[in-house]
This record gives sequence, structure tokens and C-alpha cells, in this order.
Amino acid sequence: YNAQNTPTNQPADWEMDERYTKARQLFEKGRVFEHGLNGRSDPEKAANYYRMAAMRGYPPAQNALGFCYVTGFGVNPNDQLAASWFKSAATQGYEPAKINYGALCIDGKGGDIDPQEGLEYLCRAIVSASENGSHEWMNEELLDWLAPMANS
Repeated sequence: YNAQNTPTNQPADWEMDERYTKARQLFEKGRVFEHGLNGRSDPEKAANYYRMAAMRGYPPAQNALGFCYVTGFGVNPNDQLAASWFKSAATQGYEPAKINYGALCIDGKGGDIDPQEGLEYLCRAIVSASENGSHEWMNEELLDWLAPMANS
């Protein structure tokens, strides 16, 4: 899981939509607090900024907040909330969230979720990435994780 994996080749509608300007600003503040000011991160502030941006419907923030809930970064770990935020971003077309949601489902986390649904989200992300060339976010770790499924 990686909160910062973002496809860069083609902007999604929400990337250009002026309605998300404030949400983007809040998300960027969250990233500053995640990575640290003067070398010191503040997980609680990062999660709070991600939450504010996520509540405004901004997919990268929804994905980042899901990541916070999976890892317990700045919040109490909660796989059900993580799944909810990942799915919200995934349904808006955010590929990293499709991967995160799919992986959570397949791992049997996030509540009453069907592993088959998780596999479908993973497949959608891979197909989408291959169609639009935005595969930079597919790192070796992800490919290693997916390889056993492809061979079964």
C-alpha cells in the first residue's frame, strides 16, 4: 500500500476540476505533515488534512486516508474505514485506490467484502493502466504480490 502512488500521464477529470481546488490544497498540506516539516512528520495532522480533503471527494486524499487507516498512521487502524475510503476513490477511477481496495478485499480485510470483488478492482486497475500508459505506480512490490495469483 502506498499513499503517494499517483499516475501522471493523463490527468483525470477531478485533477482539472476547479471544484477540487480547496481539496487539493488540503491534500498537499497533509503530504507536508506526512513527510515532515524540518525532518519531523506529524501523523495526526497529516491524517486530519487528508480527512478534510477526502470529505470533499478528492480521490488522492481518499486513498491517502485509507492508507492511514490500514497502517494506523495518525489514526487508530481500521480496515473497514480503509476499505470504504479506498472504494470511494476507486469508483472515481483512481488506479492506486483500485489496487489498495482490491488488495484489502483479497486479504480478507475491511469487513464483509467479497474477495472476487477485490480481484475485479485489481484487474480494472491493470487494464486501465495498460490502456492509458499510466503504469508508473505499478512497482515491483505490487507485481511480486500479484504474480502468484496470475499463476494459479
